[in-house]
Amino acid sequence: MISHSLDNGWVVRAVGPVPPQAPSGAVAAPVPGSVHAALRAAGVIPDPLVGRNEREVRWVGETDWEYTLDFEAPAGLAERTDLVFDGLDTIATVELNGAVLGAVMNQHRSYRFDVTGHLRADSNALTVRFASPLRHIREEVARLGARPHLFDDPFNMIRKSAANFGWDWGPSLPTAGIWRSVRLETWSGARLGGVTTQTRWSRGDGFLRLRAEIEWSGGSPAPGRRLEVRVGDTIHTVAVETGQTLVTTAIDVPDIEPWWPRSHGSPVLHPLEVRLMSDGGAPPQSRASRIGFRSIDIVSSTDVDGRGFGIAVNGEIVAIRGANWIPLDILQPSRPATEYRRLLEDAADAHMNLIRVWGGGTYEADAFYEICDELGLLVWQDFLFACAAYPEEEPLASEVEAEAREAVSRLAGHACIALWCGNNENLWGNTDWNWQAELDGRTWGERYYFDVLPAIVQELAPDAVYIPGSPFSWQDPDPNAQGDGIMHAWDVWNQLDYEHYADIRPRFVSEFGFQGPPSWAAVAAALDEGDVDLEGEAWLGHQKAEDGAEKLRRTTTAHFGDLAGDDVLHWAQQLNQAHALQFGIDHFRSLGARNHGMIVWQLNDCWPGMSWSLVDSTGRRKPAWAAVRRAYQDTSVAIALRDGKYWAIVVNEKDHELRGRLDLERRDLESGEAVGHFRAELTIAPRGSAEVRMPAFLTATDDGAAEALLARLTESGRTVATRWHYFAPVRELRLPSPRYDLELERSAGGYVIRITARVHLRDLWLQFDRVDADGSVEQELATLAPGESAEIRVRTELELAAADLARFPVVCTANDVAERASRASTTAASIPGNRR
Repeated sequence: MISHSLDNGWVVRAVGPVPPQAPSGAVAAPVPGSVHAALRAAGVIPDPLVGRNEREVRWVGETDWEYTLDFEAPAGLAERTDLVFDGLDTIATVELNGAVLGAVMNQHRSYRFDVTGHLRADSNALTVRFASPLRHIREEVARLGARPHLFDDPFNMIRKSAANFGWDWGPSLPTAGIWRSVRLETWSGARLGGVTTQTRWSRGDGFLRLRAEIEWSGGSPAPGRRLEVRVGDTIHTVAVETGQTLVTTAIDVPDIEPWWPRSHGSPVLHPLEVRLMSDGGAPPQSRASRIGFRSIDIVSSTDVDGRGFGIAVNGEIVAIRGANWIPLDILQPSRPATEYRRLLEDAADAHMNLIRVWGGGTYEADAFYEICDELGLLVWQDFLFACAAYPEEEPLASEVEAEAREAVSRLAGHACIALWCGNNENLWGNTDWNWQAELDGRTWGERYYFDVLPAIVQELAPDAVYIPGSPFSWQDPDPNAQGDGIMHAWDVWNQLDYEHYADIRPRFVSEFGFQGPPSWAAVAAALDEGDVDLEGEAWLGHQKAEDGAEKLRRTTTAHFGDLAGDDVLHWAQQLNQAHALQFGIDHFRSLGARNHGMIVWQLNDCWPGMSWSLVDSTGRRKPAWAAVRRAYQDTSVAIALRDGKYWAIVVNEKDHELRGRLDLERRDLESGEAVGHFRAELTIAPRGSAEVRMPAFLTATDDGAAEALLARLTESGRTVATRWHYFAPVRELRLPSPRYDLELERSAGGYVIRITARVHLRDLWLQFDRVDADGSVEQELATLAPGESAEIRVRTELELAAADLARFPVVCTANDVAERASRASTTAASIPGNRR
């Protein structure tokens, strides 16, 4: 089979009733891409992600668009030639030389058209006409009846990324376009179609299940067709009869190394080659990949509250430390592999072992799953249903089945795939969000989640794990019961402060999170204005959460004081997010065997907005990322308050026993001196934990605003984990004014910056983008006692001096916030009649 790319040379124009804002003629259309991206590149529309432009380009989603390509047919065509689209977004008609090849209506599928009789020897005209997605969903509502959904547009009426229609972390930009690659494939005799693989591993031996689809051209059959499978040192051959369209086989692969997720071993991958061969001289068709042998199962135990939920790999329960994944880009959803790798390495560097692909986006590109295989990151894959009631009528029902079959066939062979999940929050919505009154007996997706999807998984990947939804309870009528199955913890943030994480005891929490702003450079780029005002209308247009600004103000004020109008507000909001996530993770991990996992919302961003992300849309790691990294360490120590008593919780997620020493000190914040000390010798089993009750003399303090607790865990004389605990919120702490020494040392591509504390510095962070918006930085969120140092590596082309950095808001600490909060409190208290 020979492939010819058709990605280059496309143009796009508005058709039908052409709005006045549209270009009068065609503009170049990059493929893969979208209409928005093409119009932006041509200067027709402003950047939709900047300022309030999102509203100005709404007309693009209301318009029909036509992509056209003129191309020469390649020489040497075989018996059969196919036109292949890897992705069309979404309601489209495809024509070649005036002949209609087909109509499509699903972004989540690929399409193949036989064009053997339609190609001309010289010039060919290929046209893809896209209908307005906004008009289509309105027509579907009129046809099928309204169904509940979040936000403004009924995204549940079309098989398209729900995130395109706006979410509480992203813009509403309903796209259209050829969003993945296009090509011609020419072949003779037989074609090796979809290949689905699935592996298991047990006691040193592997097992491979393979399913291969064969398509025939109808020409003269070649003799001796066979399928050859090579994995490791094993070669397995299966005869293929002429006209046979499906080959299934099972292969034992003895004595092979298994694939393990991060923190449990090496993600060993083995080369796999599947070849369709013939004795008649036709060249073989080959598919090459890498596979890992592993077994994945769900484990649970039952107690008075209900049944737990855990993921076991190769018979070992994995304590899940993960993050949720949203689409990388609303306008250009097909992104380079380098962008996937950068973000997935951010996850791996933060000690994560699982990524959940959320159900309101897309099935990601092959590169995403290949990198997860390589990095040892498990993938929880949602089917693409989120926060809405979905019609079960035709043609949507058939589209759902077709897309699910393609997704499972394509992805099941990846070692990283931990489980398939039927939907995001739809079981919860049907039970608790008053859907029934609006549905009035109409379908809502139940048949998909309990019949169609599990049947497809069982047929195509019978060893795979499937659950009907997230959240999900095994036996409790409340799908979001904390004692049974999987929970989403959103009362905290929506109604409650983050300290209320301590009030819940989930078995597994697959969503929880807290908002914080992106880097300063991201905010400035998003506004494209002279002055950056975090409380101004332009920035608030990038806050999509319902009542989000007030929720953020309320929680930030509770911990840091009223900082409205202060230039420390951005940093305080970032720090608030970091503290919230660290508190929640510490609590969930302290639950021991009751809780088998947590997946923070969310890893990444799709635009420069206010969100729950750990890494912003510019690729900069937020302070929250560093806090999660610290809380997710294999070996961690946390301090918890239970029933008025303090405990140190030590978790050992390594595969070997920990023999160490825990030193607990009460420190004076002003002098940095220890005013109380306690030591405990610990032996903790692999994948185990220990709880140490602190003596009263260590935690009883007359002035909590002036003191803090330090827990330091050492093993063989080496510090393996530290954690500071404060007895009061930052706004009340008597942290000293930040004083430190800063030194610069040249390094390859930039500098090493060494900051040495003269006083107790809480939560030291360098906002290097304030100095160089093109630079990058590697750092932890560090707390330093007097005399301690932190080293921060920056990459920059600038010539720097210490004076460029040694100032707020470049060098940031919680001390800066406490100082401003104290000043604001003093000023407010001096106003007559003001009571605080």
